[in-house]
Amino acid sequence: MGNGVSAARSTAAAATAEVAASAVLTSDDAYLDVEEVITKVRACDKDGNGKIDRRELQGLLASICVQGVETAAEKEDVISQAAGGVTTAEDLKDEDGEPVKDIDAKDKDGTAYKETVEAKGGTLFKDEAGKVKVRKPWMKEDNPIGMLWGIFGAALLMVKAGKVKPVIEASGAEVLSADNKTYAGRTAEEVVAACLGGFDTIVLATVFAGNWRSCWVTGLVATLLRNIPRCKTFNMFAVKGGPACDCEIQFIVNFMELLGAKVIGKAVDKGKFLVWGWKVKRDGADDCDVYLKQYKTVEDASVASLKTGFLARKDKTHAPNLKRCAVVSAPERDIAGEPIAARLNQNVGDALAAAKEKAAKEGFSER
Repeated sequence: MGNGVSAARSTAAAATAEVAASAVLTSDDAYLDVEEVITKVRACDKDGNGKIDRRELQGLLASICVQGVETAAEKEDVISQAAGGVTTAEDLKDEDGEPVKDIDAKDKDGTAYKETVEAKGGTLFKDEAGKVKVRKPWMKEDNPIGMLWGIFGAALLMVKAGKVKPVIEASGAEVLSADNKTYAGRTAEEVVAACLGGFDTIVLATVFAGNWRSCWVTGLVATLLRNIPRCKTFNMFAVKGGPACDCEIQFIVNFMELLGAKVIGKAVDKGKFLVWGWKVKRDGADDCDVYLKQYKTVEDASVASLKTGFLARKDKTHAPNLKRCAVVSAPERDIAGEPIAARLNQNVGDALAAAKEKAAKEGFSER
């Protein structure tokens, strides 16, 4: 290896090591040896050309973070910030389950409800109807959401800086076949099948677990980070539920804005659903358009509406221009107390079947 290459490699290693070292030394109680970090960074230069793929460096930092080392100062933790802006509000009830009508009322032991609520981090207020309500943080103190920044922080900072590197798939010639069924070496049926294979859900309504909020946030962040580099369009579906579902929607809205995504729509009422939209910058590809569509009832999440998210488009056959979908929020039961899982699954399944049938018969769709 020549001196010039060696010098370049040393310079690149030193530069990336400085980045890595600065990342791992932000925690007061979790230090790593600088020489160890330099060794890890140099190991990323697999072909010895003095250069390191940014994604490999990002993976290295993420790996270090999993060991419990912070990736950035606490002020950058957009996950905790997004959760901190979400609160729930519910009726204040006494020991017998009856609504409390006086905001200054006391319980049977003579302790003011206000004192008890505030001791747990909540506040009392009266709504427009005069009902006494309890407002409290959505994320409970015993949910270790702060740990998530140590896992996802490096990747999220890349998103926030608009430096996400897109995943680029090799494709054939951009020519549409005469029957409208093959483009760039991929058939419409293959595109729909891939959409089905990449269809995500983070809805956790099967087992009641005290830490479900952190699990849900983990799933959401991981789903976004996995799809943004690969997709031109990423659709998130939701069904309106109670206070817990409202908090999930509010978290998503807060989180996307804290990530620096450009807002292109905010709770736009389309009749049977509300829609939010954001643009996320990518380094080397068009923006990823992220949409959140919240249906007002499970019946509103009809086959016809859901199908549009799965239809094959010739401009979305390969990464980084794929179209993918995920169900991100839904209640266990509707307002009538009936389970919705079977109905939602049926509609999603029928929508996918309809998209596959259309691809087989007609090929690619215009929208």
